[in-house]
Amino acid sequence: MVENIIVRPVTKKDLEGVYALAQTSSHGLTTLSKDKKSLEKKIDKAVQSFSNHIGTPKDELYLFVGEDAKTKKIIGTTAILSVVGGKDPFYSLKRTAHYQYSDFKEIEHQCIEVQSKINPSSELCTLYIHPDYRKSGLGRILSLVRFLYMAQYKRRFKS
Repeated sequence: MVENIIVRPVTKKDLEGVYALAQTSSHGLTTLSKDKKSLEKKIDKAVQSFSNHIGTPKDELYLFVGEDAKTKKIIGTTAILSVVGGKDPFYSLKRTAHYQYSDFKEIEHQCIEVQSKINPSSELCTLYIHPDYRKSGLGRILSLVRFLYMAQYKRRFKS
């Protein structure tokens, strides 16, 4: 199944295919909206990002699609945001352990702390695969494409 898959930058012609893919996602997947206008804006931004000459990363989105070469169907997406935490606060969660000592016992409490990132960085995002294509190794391939692209075009990304 994986041998027929092409992973490439999204194009404006992919709107219908990405929209159809989004309809297979469960409710609440915020990175792959079921709203066609929202997807169109995302695709337009990605097409512009790929075509821009980048000296310093600003606010680019690099959206890739997985396409079944036989059926020409879009079967997955993956993306990179060039900068998060630059102009708007970027919040993340960090799991930490806190310890309480009493009666010669040590009790560990797992906590989640909210962190605000001040230094801008790039972010891997949007990894979704059509349910019919899962468990084929495609998720790993789509994920690795992002690292390959970042390694090839280092100037487009923050650390």
